[in-house]
Formats: sequence, C-alpha cells, structure tokens
Amino acid sequence: MQTIALISLPVYALLLTIGAIGGIQFLISYELLCIFFMWHFMVFFVLNIKNYKEGVNREMNKRFIVTWSLFLALNLLYYIYYLSGLSPVLYQNTGIWFNQNYLLHVLMIGWFIYMYIALPKSVVDREETESSK
Repeated sequence: MQTIALISLPVYALLLTIGAIGGIQFLISYELLCIFFMWHFMVFFVLNIKNYKEGVNREMNKRFIVTWSLFLALNLLYYIYYLSGLSPVLYQNTGIWFNQNYLLHVLMIGWFIYMYIALPKSVVDREETESSK
C-alpha cells in the first residue's frame, strides 16, 4: 500500500498542477480526487473491518468504520445531488444557488467535526499497542 501511495500521490499532484496551470477543470475536480483516492479509502475500510472482527483494538477500528461509513454516505449524497441536476432547479424556484460543491463542503465540515470528536481518544499507534502486550 505504501508503494502505491508513493506513486499515486505524485501523479495526482502533477495532474492537479497541470490542471491548475492549464485551466483544465476536470484535473482540479473532486471527481479526479475520487478516482485517485477512493480505492485507498476502500482498503482502509476493509482493513478496519478485518481488524475489528479479529478483535484488534476494537474501539479504534469501530470508530474508523463509522468514519469511513460517513465518508461513503457523504460521497453518495454528493454524487446523487450532482447527477440529479437540482442546483439549477433550486435556483430557478428559490433564487438560492446551492451546487454540489457547497453540499460537499457542508457535509465534509460535519465529517471533520465527527473525526475531531470521535477519533483522538481512541486512535493508538501500532507500536504503542504492541509494546503494551
């Protein structure tokens, strides 16, 4: 996983830079971020479920499972809203412009608040866990 991360992060950064300099909207989009990093999220999600089932630091893994579940729900809501085309309809009927990026940011604020509250007390480094045995 570390090797894959060491490859995907610089490639993503390069594409992001090209998009920013060249004005290529897709290369600076959340959709490209998802293409590059959603599978990282899935690996972490599966690892936390596996560790939870094996009884490894159950409280920490449970909280990470909730974290990843909320992130999945956040992304589902984002793409449902994005693909529904509700932004122009909302604007035409109410005069309120609330596009998918606004929804994404509001949902991510809630997700960050959850992580700020739920994770700090339960996250333990592997070295700390192994040295306490």
